[in-house]
Amino acid sequence: MPFLDTCRSPLEVVLEQAVGRTVGRGSVRREAARGDGEPGGLRDGSLDAASDRVLGQIEWLEVAKARLEGRLVDAYAALHTIEEQQLARL
Repeated sequence: MPFLDTCRSPLEVVLEQAVGRTVGRGSVRREAARGDGEPGGLRDGSLDAASDRVLGQIEWLEVAKARLEGRLVDAYAALHTIEEQQLARL
């Protein structure tokens, strides 16, 4: 697990990775409000890329979580079956 800097929000860390520079507290909101990425718009290509990358990570983690939960359900089912067999012997 990566080190989490509690002085910065996770959004700031992700944005720093996306744009390759330090993002100060509150500057993200100001840049988004100004629309620094596209003239006349509120979209920023580097922010879009960062959000796509993070969404990809979330999707991958959700799939991994679902697989792990499936294995956990299978393990509980096996335990339940073993307990039923033990009770039947008594």
